[in-house]
Amino acid sequence: MKNDLHISIPRLFTLGEAVANGYDLYGAGIGITRNTGPLIRADLSAAELARDIYEVGAQELRDRNAELRNLSAQAYDFGFLARNVLKPILGKSYSAAWNQTGLVGSLKISPNHEDLQALMQSMRTFFANNAAWEAPTHSITAVRAEELRSGISNKRTEVQSQKGATKTLINLRNEKVDALRKRLRLFILETGEKIGPLDPQWISLGLNMPGAKATPDKPLNVTAILIGNNGISVKWDDAPRADYYRVWARVVGAQDTLTVVGSPGDLDFTILGLPSNATVEIAVSAINSSGESVKSTVLVVMTT
Repeated sequence: MKNDLHISIPRLFTLGEAVANGYDLYGAGIGITRNTGPLIRADLSAAELARDIYEVGAQELRDRNAELRNLSAQAYDFGFLARNVLKPILGKSYSAAWNQTGLVGSLKISPNHEDLQALMQSMRTFFANNAAWEAPTHSITAVRAEELRSGISNKRTEVQSQKGATKTLINLRNEKVDALRKRLRLFILETGEKIGPLDPQWISLGLNMPGAKATPDKPLNVTAILIGNNGISVKWDDAPRADYYRVWARVVGAQDTLTVVGSPGDLDFTILGLPSNATVEIAVSAINSSGESVKSTVLVVMTT
């Protein structure tokens, strides 16, 4: 069974700890000397630290983006309200008279951060030059437009800076995670030099036995069809690595759990002698020398 190291970071960290613990108990006796538990733990600690630092940076980026979205929403609302304030003056429909406000080509207000920053700059200038058209009771002023413009500008700079910092942190995290993955790969190779592929000591080290067959996949495309009044024909697709199958059934109301009703080597099985007017649940699992798959999705058949 393959020892897959291309797994999620949390699972890789869990595996690293398990292997280091296994080494503490059995590594020296097996003769593993080049990739020891302390070396694994050092790589694991470095990877965990880099992961934690990255997560802090990533949260910082999320916070800065949220603040930028909030400022942009305020700028959008400012533009929307300013447009309504100015419609009696500049007209309810777009004309070139609106260009000086930053609404060029139409009266549509873009939600884009950059567009809103530019709009606030234009409206700041417009209201500074036309103070009589400000609406201070609604905070539609040149001063407020400048607050929003500078706020968006500064926050965009913060976001860009944090994006760069976060990219650096994720690269460092990936570097440390790759180092841990390489250490575990070397540990597996060194262990393979000391013990056979079916030696149970692999399991003691927190790993799979390389020579063992993996458990089968779950049977797919299971069908269950009523035959006559009291029989059910069950069929399914071949499951990779399966040597044979188990067919499970439960008569609802008469049995508490699914029970094995057959262990065929083929891809079909018929259940006979079921009670009349019963609700029957059916599932199939696959078996080999390494174990059993999870059960297929449970099907329900009604007898007559």
